Amino acid sequence: KDNKKVHHEGIAFLGRVLHDSISTQNGIFTSDIKSLLSKRDLEILKLCKKILDNKFIEPPLEEVNNGNESYYLTKINKNFIKPLSYIFSSRILSNNIIDYAFPQNNTKTKYILDVSCGDDKSILQIGKKSKLLVANDISRDIMKSLIHSAPQNIIFTNQNLLDLEYKINFDLVICKNTMHHMRSSEEIEILMKVLHKLSKKRILIMDIENPNNNLLAKMWNLYYKLFTKDHGDLFVSYHQFKEILKISFPNASNIFSKKIFTIKGNYMLGVIDL
Repeated sequence: KDNKKVHHEGIAFLGRVLHDSISTQNGIFTSDIKSLLSKRDLEILKLCKKILDNKFIEPPLEEVNNGNESYYLTKINKNFIKPLSYIFSSRILSNNIIDYAFPQNNTKTKYILDVSCGDDKSILQIGKKSKLLVANDISRDIMKSLIHSAPQNIIFTNQNLLDLEYKINFDLVICKNTMHHMRSSEEIEILMKVLHKLSKKRILIMDIENPNNNLLAKMWNLYYKLFTKDHGDLFVSYHQFKEILKISFPNASNIFSKKIFTIKGNYMLGVIDL
């Protein structure tokens, strides 16, 4: 706060204030203090460095705060735009997710992870058919409506999906409307590796096809960017989508993909069985 230097011998954890641009929060090491650490602290320091070596991607902080809309835009979006898009788009997409999550009433899908659930209420239906559902999203704000109405077998977490770590592998991992929020092809590659690592049976990936190739989809995308301050513009074509799945999961027992036509544009669904 007062730009004062703090000297500390040992291990310290540094947190950054959201949307704060003060560079002094970065922190520095001014001297080698390894010789001053106890054996136990030295082991912890080595472990911390090992973890940090793999955390080279800055989390998308712009995605955390979802309160960017004005009062009137929020009301219009909630009472008019969302109901319209639900009938002619979101409901269609959710039904596809549910159908492929439990093909032919498959009861073996017990442990499910949704890596970026947003405010999609389909997870509540999926949760009723599962033993445990972990719903993750980097924005706690966007999940509020789900949290208040969720059954007890749904656990909500707020992590950067590129850093997801769990002690179990899931029967099903769902990743929807997420790929175009990646900021580079390298992040897409990391995303696919995370999905593969966390799943032991099936992965569902859904994203919108490049909206610039469809006038109606382009208008919807413009609305989301300008009025709801939606982030993400790394769109791919259906051909590129299929290639990404093929390259990312070379040892999959089966890869199925299809297009889904909605009022908001064409969506792409990939089903990967491991």
